[in-house]
Amino acid sequence: GKTAIGAAAATWIASCVEQPNEVSCVANDQEQSTSRTFAAMKPTLERLGWNISESPRSTIAYNSNGSLVKAITTNYKGEAGGNQGLSVWSELWAYSGERLNRLWEELTPPPTRKFSMRFVETYAGFKQESLLLYGYYNRIFKDDAERELQPGVAKLWDDLPVYELEDASILVFWDHIPRMPWQTPEYYRDQRLHLRPEAYQRLHENRWLEASGKFITEEMWKASCRQVGPMQVRATYALDGSKNSD
Repeated sequence: GKTAIGAAAATWIASCVEQPNEVSCVANDQEQSTSRTFAAMKPTLERLGWNISESPRSTIAYNSNGSLVKAITTNYKGEAGGNQGLSVWSELWAYSGERLNRLWEELTPPPTRKFSMRFVETYAGFKQESLLLYGYYNRIFKDDAERELQPGVAKLWDDLPVYELEDASILVFWDHIPRMPWQTPEYYRDQRLHLRPEAYQRLHENRWLEASGKFITEEMWKASCRQVGPMQVRATYALDGSKNSD
């Protein structure tokens, strides 16, 4: 659902707002930026008469009004000085490193347009790694449980988790409830069987995780052990705690 909503917003802005306009679809790499938001936009753009140009190095759509939709790489130098009305960021939790931080800064909404914004669609990531997304999350919420909002943040509706930070012009929808028709109890039962509990919480409950978690949980240990009776033999165990050459 996240990608579809981002693509719908991007298609509308590219076709209807302040033309000629420029929309950038951003992801962790070129293949992902092409196969996520841009791919979801493509059928509608083609029906609206846009021309699509695709190559291994660039993917661009353009219309007769001079508007552009680009699936861009993470080359921040090549994106400097853009005049985009919208940049759509897919899975911001995975953005880490100085290169991607600089790309985020280069795609700051330009003040020369009447309308310009960034649109982020993502779920939660890892606190010590997803620093860009976690920094924005902490501007809205004081804790991971979201029991308390930061000063200056308002919850807009009682029935939906939509929040606004007015001073910074940030609007956030951050949810934990499955709302789509395909998110059935049967699906989630299957996912619990195949995912570690921490991964399930992040992927399906939109919960933040620590960067390091338990590879083997207590439940896994219990499921793999059999207690036949009282232990009759004294045993000694030696454990190697080295990071290298284990």
